[in-house]
Order: sequence, then structure tokens, then C-alpha cells
Amino acid sequence: MADMLYPTSRAYLFDEVSERIVRELEKRDFHIKGINVEFHQYGYWKYLNKIIIPDLDVYLKFGRIQGRLTHGYNNTAAIEELGIKKKLLLVFSDYSGPLFYTYVGNNWEKDRNLFFYGLHTNSKLNGEKRTYLSYSGSQRSDSPYYTGGNFKSYLVNDTDGGREYAAENDEPRFYQTLEIFREYQQFLHDAVLPKIIV
Repeated sequence: MADMLYPTSRAYLFDEVSERIVRELEKRDFHIKGINVEFHQYGYWKYLNKIIIPDLDVYLKFGRIQGRLTHGYNNTAAIEELGIKKKLLLVFSDYSGPLFYTYVGNNWEKDRNLFFYGLHTNSKLNGEKRTYLSYSGSQRSDSPYYTGGNFKSYLVNDTDGGREYAAENDEPRFYQTLEIFREYQQFLHDAVLPKIIV
């Protein structure tokens, strides 16, 4: 029998509520109508790999490193991808990024799966239709939003040298990183938890 790993990291604002979500699901034996879960076996351990809630347009993926285990394994149970309502946030254990994607297509029902689960690489270069914008928290010194240091205060529209689409018209050129983190934290607490704790 594999031991269960839990998302115990506190590196990001939404880490605590993501752990609570997993533990509340476990109390209900991971069986709640309208919530799909998927586990990942990892050496001697298992962890909740994905949570999908179709009627909320929620996709949560766990797998971020949050420490070490025995036998040379990493504890990879922290949340790493958070998809909510036409937005996708990726965070990393080394604090690089984060990466943030917003949906800008015109057929969400058709594009949802590709947006949440597909690659976000070279869409403009590859001639793919314009369905998402990419934002990066990288601290490039040539960015107009560069603040110095390690904390990425802004998520800036990143065209990757023209390989991704640029923001147009009234589409945001940047987001404040902390505001996006708070939005995700609040949504998980106010919309996802109540689906579990009924």
C-alpha cells in the first residue's frame, strides 16, 4: 500500500487552500459527484495528480517539488498548474516564472481542453490560431516592468521574440503577480472548497 503525499508547501498564497482541498476530498474518499480526480504513483508513494471540475471550468494539477523523501525521491505533491475560467497559472519549485496564460479565442467549449492541457509553445510561429496570450514573470532587465531582485512583481505579456502572440487593443500588457495569486487563492477558497464541503 502506497503512502499518500499531501501538498504541504507554503511557497505560494494558494498552497494552504490547495492542501485543504486535497484533505477534504480524502475525508470523502475522493468521491464527489461532479469532481474528477486522478492519482499518480511515485515510487513508494502516491499523490493526487489532477482535480477537474467541469461545471466550474477548473483544472488543478499537482507535481511541484516541495522537499525530499527517502530513497532519493522528491516530494512532488504541491500544486503546480491552476486552471480556472479561461486562465492558467503555472508555478515552479525553483521560483522561476511564474507563467500565466489567458484565453483570447472565440470558442471556449471547443478550445477548453487544448488550453488547459495542451502545450503553450510557439503558437504564432507555428501558424496556430490566436487562442491564448502568454505572460511571464521572468526578470529580464530589458522589460519595462523590471523591478530588480528576485521577486517578480509583474506578469508581462511575453511574445518570446515574436513566436507567441502579442496583446492587442485593450488586452492587458501585464498583470500584478500578487493580485493573480490572490485571485486564485480566493477562487479555490470560495468556489472549489464549497463544491467539496457540502
